[in-house]
Amino acid sequence: MPSRPRSLRALAFAYGKRKSSPEPPSPTFSDTTNASAMNFGPSGPEKIITRANLKASLQAYEDLMTTSAEYRAALMTMSRATAAFADALENCSGLKGPSYEASTRLQAASGLHHLMGNHWHVLAEVIEKKFEKPLHQHLETYRTIIRDRSASYERALREKSQVIRDTEKRSMNRQERNLQSFREALAVLQRQVDDLDNMKASHYREIIEHEQEVWEVVQGKACIVVRSSMDVFDRFTAKASDPILEPMLQSVPDPFDSYGPPQAEDQIFSILAPLSIMTSSSSPSPITGHSELDSTEAIASDKIASWLPNTSNGAMYSSESRMGDFADFSLSNLDPSSLRLPADIIPQTFVAALRRPAEGRIQAA
Repeated sequence: MPSRPRSLRALAFAYGKRKSSPEPPSPTFSDTTNASAMNFGPSGPEKIITRANLKASLQAYEDLMTTSAEYRAALMTMSRATAAFADALENCSGLKGPSYEASTRLQAASGLHHLMGNHWHVLAEVIEKKFEKPLHQHLETYRTIIRDRSASYERALREKSQVIRDTEKRSMNRQERNLQSFREALAVLQRQVDDLDNMKASHYREIIEHEQEVWEVVQGKACIVVRSSMDVFDRFTAKASDPILEPMLQSVPDPFDSYGPPQAEDQIFSILAPLSIMTSSSSPSPITGHSELDSTEAIASDKIASWLPNTSNGAMYSSESRMGDFADFSLSNLDPSSLRLPADIIPQTFVAALRRPAEGRIQAA
């Protein structure tokens, strides 16, 4: 008794077990084919967004809404706490103990924090009305579209796959089998498979377009939050030019400047060169061969000598009455306290040079 002919489905299944090839599976199994493993060709979608990707998108959208609500609640709490702090500052400014300046500055600090508390409240309302409420409705629409589109696609996929199975059965149940009928059956199957592939490609292109539209809306609402936040902080920084707040800012160094070693209390700011550059060295200069202290004292002596008038023959005045005041003059007798500059800003190197005994005294001619 001859054995019954095997169907195309059984043959394709058995052939897939015996040999692994990159060719697409049988059209009968098209409704269960993994879309990420399919090749739609150059005219297909640029990327495949699967159900797992859509599930991750929905989860991310829901997390965004949850954290947005938490952020808004924190801003409202911050607004109330800032307002309470401003009220406490205002109460302190009304006491009899603070001076006029201290009371005025306390009132200015209170007004600044009242402004900050109001702006925290405004920012929270912007997030609620311009971000949360529109996106909540948008999220519900997004979830509904994904659910309906997935159900519609699966239903159409099952219907087209069933049509392909029916065509296979009809071609196998024919009484007369010849090459022409077999070619016609293959042509019909090919058209049905191409129609199924086109539907899949159209489905994934539709998903890509919809996803881009959805996240374009989300980023547009995020732009509103960013702009509102920047405007709020601009209002805060604009108060730095207030006639009362500006001296308060200048009286305190930057509290956030925590980098570098701590500065000494007696250290002052100066645009002059560091003392290490101005420090005199007792070692001879590599250019002149003399020490810098000697050069400093020589320059000072030349300056003092230039103050004295010379005669026509180049000799100095010999009158001791004129030179009496300068007879015992020495650089070591010069007291730095006689200078009009404050002693704490005179370079210590210059003071040391003045106090060092001069090598020679000015002698009367």
